[in-house]
Amino acid sequence: FFSLDEIIHLFRRFSGLEIKHYNNTLKFFKAKKK
Repeated sequence: FFSLDEIIHLFRRFSGLEIKHYNNTLKFFKAKKK
């Protein structure tokens, strides 16, 4: 998994569409953890 600094760096580079995709990926990982 990413470190906090890496996540912040990625968020700064992301466009709105990429952030939406990233959030969907995050939801997928959270669902997988259960």
